[in-house]
Amino acid sequence: MFKPKYPALQCYAFCPPGCSVSINLALQCKDYVTSIVVGHDLIPRTRSSTFEMLRFEFLEVLARIKVPKIEAWRDIRIPCKNKDLVVRNKRLLHSKNEIPASEYFKELQLFQQNRRRTLNEMYPIETILNIPGRIIHLVHWPNVGINKYLPYWESPRSLREIDLSIEVIKEHGIDNLVTILNKIATEFENASKGIPEEDDDDDGTLEPEEHINVDEYLCRSDFSADDRWFILCSRPHGLSSSIPLLLVIAAFFCAAVGNNICSLFIREVVNDGELFYNTTTGDLDHVEDVTGITFGLYHYGIEYYRGDVGDYVLQCAPTVRDEVKIDEYIKLARGFSSLASLVGFPFMCSLGLANCVRFRRKTFRRIAVALLFVSCFQSMIFLFLLSERCYDDPFPNFPRVHMYPCRLDNGSKLAVASAVMWFLAAVFTLHIDRASLVEGQVQMLSMHVANRINGL
Repeated sequence: MFKPKYPALQCYAFCPPGCSVSINLALQCKDYVTSIVVGHDLIPRTRSSTFEMLRFEFLEVLARIKVPKIEAWRDIRIPCKNKDLVVRNKRLLHSKNEIPASEYFKELQLFQQNRRRTLNEMYPIETILNIPGRIIHLVHWPNVGINKYLPYWESPRSLREIDLSIEVIKEHGIDNLVTILNKIATEFENASKGIPEEDDDDDGTLEPEEHINVDEYLCRSDFSADDRWFILCSRPHGLSSSIPLLLVIAAFFCAAVGNNICSLFIREVVNDGELFYNTTTGDLDHVEDVTGITFGLYHYGIEYYRGDVGDYVLQCAPTVRDEVKIDEYIKLARGFSSLASLVGFPFMCSLGLANCVRFRRKTFRRIAVALLFVSCFQSMIFLFLLSERCYDDPFPNFPRVHMYPCRLDNGSKLAVASAVMWFLAAVFTLHIDRASLVEGQVQMLSMHVANRINGL
């Protein structure tokens, strides 16, 4: 518009829509218009033909699937590295030249022919919209850094396919574009001044591959794929992987509470008025009748009947007195309690990671074996019941005071629940592949039921 008035005018379009100008106008303005496209940016690829191609490719993929659809759906949620894409695609899909004949594929071919004919009639080649001017494509360079991009010239008929990538939205952001362009400009200035690249602010990043050809890199099959080996909360094994995770979280917290309170076990007291507990509230002294003594792995407590409240009260002591003997069974119970927490915590984190990363069956088996050991360690805290503290008479000077042996109290109930949940998590983790299969069958059945309901 302003070119005749300002002959020296130069225009730069940053990430312009792909449907900006016709092909003829795009070629006419290439001398004074430069468009800059970043990576997999979706907006410069936006035009009716690209969405038609995306729909055709999606429908064709449905015809190429060689496994049940529910299995393919579970598989595509699994993070996959570039090196594993070819193997996974061969397992899931027929090649484009070997698509089996079916009614669906015949109808798809007929639909594609009709759509192409309609598009050619509605949108002749000279009216197809394009990116204006010359095109600079900023391509992400591998193994160097997040903002390391290589600029190169694209042809006017390029960028006609949508690349499905997790970066399509980010690479359209203006902040990201400014950072990339500043980075490229800085590298160019450093190179013109003879400053080596390692003096730039890319410390800690990996060096690019030596003797790599740009054209060969751009033509690599994994160029537009993402190394999606980690996706937060992607649940690559389905919802079934969340069940053992919830079990181990509940088991860990039950053990952390139950093993460390003063009411793990209790010995009830038969008191004929000789044993009392002195409490102090302000300036008044209260002497209460003791009804039981509780024991924990590291603390003890006194349970007494509070007359003014009309209920039983438990008073925990911070530590066990020095004169109280700690025998071998108590030491073993403490050791196994600590061992259960130390071993259980990292494997709890591993099950959390299984909701973001694809694990092999052997990995789940190893986790299951470790959880079985944790369940056994947690159960070993009941060696406390064999200690002298549960049988000796701590009040030999009071003949009318008798104490029953230890029985389970609130803390031990939490410890039992923890051991059971560690065990259930181990069993479920060992058979998680079967659980995933059952989950897929349930989803398939629910879809059939939903289709029948919709048909009615």
